[in-house]
Amino acid sequence: VQRLAELLLHGGDRVQHLHAVGTLRHDVHLESRRGGTRGLGLGFGVGGRLGFFVLQNLAVEGDVLYVRTKSETGLELRHTPIHARLINNIPFADNTAFLVGAGYVRNIFRANYVETNDGVGALLGIRFPLSSMLGLRVDVTGDYIPTAETYSRVPQVPGVEYKKSNVHLGAQAGLSLL
Repeated sequence: VQRLAELLLHGGDRVQHLHAVGTLRHDVHLESRRGGTRGLGLGFGVGGRLGFFVLQNLAVEGDVLYVRTKSETGLELRHTPIHARLINNIPFADNTAFLVGAGYVRNIFRANYVETNDGVGALLGIRFPLSSMLGLRVDVTGDYIPTAETYSRVPQVPGVEYKKSNVHLGAQAGLSLL
């Protein structure tokens, strides 16, 4: 158990250390996102991320995305998920890391449908080095919203199903800068 904890938090002895405590990491990424259990179509968007390493391979990270999608009936919706999470960077080759994270998510829907809700999110990903200062990062995300709060000033959008709880799935790819 102690060796497993050491590997997860410090990367073991055989792999180069990836990050010093206090290191900042910035990302710009593209996102493909699906409303899963909501009846939302596949959407594409752009986002940004900032992380701060509190331990050698453990970072506090926040990201904001802007995704345009459509309901099943074709009405445009804007989805802005905001995440705050802990990310464990598990090194497995020179400057390459497997990423595991979890934390808080706030989903904001606007345009033809108005809703704001909070939940928990998870992330699995991998980061490959492209140079000493640039990396490629690919993630899959899942957000679970246990209770939806609808502040709708407009009628319910046909094709967007109101549910007490729902799941949103995403895939992201982008560049990481140190």
